[in-house]
Amino acid sequence: MHKTRVYITRKDNRKNIFISNTIMQLAENISLKPYNTFGIDAAARYFAAFQNISELEELCNYKLPLTSYKFILGGGSNILLTKNIDGIVLQNKICGIEVINEDEDYIYVKAGAGEAWHQFVLHCIAHGYAGVENLSLIPGSVGASPMQNIGAYGVEIKDVFHELEAYHLQDGRTQKFSKEACAFGYRESVFKHKYKGQYVITSVTFRLYKKPRFNISLGVGNSNEKKAAPYILFNKIAEAASKVKALDMKYRKRLLNCHYQMTFTSRSSVTPNLSCTLLMISSLSAKTSLPVAVP
Repeated sequence: MHKTRVYITRKDNRKNIFISNTIMQLAENISLKPYNTFGIDAAARYFAAFQNISELEELCNYKLPLTSYKFILGGGSNILLTKNIDGIVLQNKICGIEVINEDEDYIYVKAGAGEAWHQFVLHCIAHGYAGVENLSLIPGSVGASPMQNIGAYGVEIKDVFHELEAYHLQDGRTQKFSKEACAFGYRESVFKHKYKGQYVITSVTFRLYKKPRFNISLGVGNSNEKKAAPYILFNKIAEAASKVKALDMKYRKRLLNCHYQMTFTSRSSVTPNLSCTLLMISSLSAKTSLPVAVP
């Protein structure tokens, strides 16, 4: 292990840390207002970002004066800061998306925990990986998605989850967690209770569908007809798309036009998630010679 040392102090309360030929910045008394979506102007005694496990390990081993408390920060969209943090805030910036395996039906996509969740969804849509389109526009990072088993429109992370890797803050080991080990519940996982504050999720691997397959059980239930109408329209469009073996450009343009109309003429009832899913239906259906499977 390489020894960490601080060698420059800057005027903006940041120190450059030299670790294994890599320079990282350690900030002192920094406002966290830019790092949380509520815009709370709480301060961190120390702040640093890490881009890989080695940097995380070195930061964890670095002896800070008067404090050893570590606060892990992702996208900052699911936290409410009520006071200053008397410790070091470690921002997860581990990025990267790669295909690590595939079989006849599934493709296994591994993403760094620091990737923005919505950008990951868009990446999957662009490459024809189905399964996460209903979860578009959810704020936060990939690493936070299994922590609370995020979900929307009939889909949850547990439905497409394969495994994750996490770094233990105390003993420095990296461990893999299967779907069963994560103990997913409704917006719950083992990382919110049993292992709260003990691990840093570094990557998540998803098992996604190679062929388009859409969940359109949007759960409108007993909603009145006015509110349910856009969802019914959406379902009919999805049903129509599922019966077309190969959409030519004319039909694809029609679906995109419906996507546009649903987005801009029914703003009070149709959320961007539906629009993103509809776009997924049109784009993937145009690429495949097989019927779209609608469960």
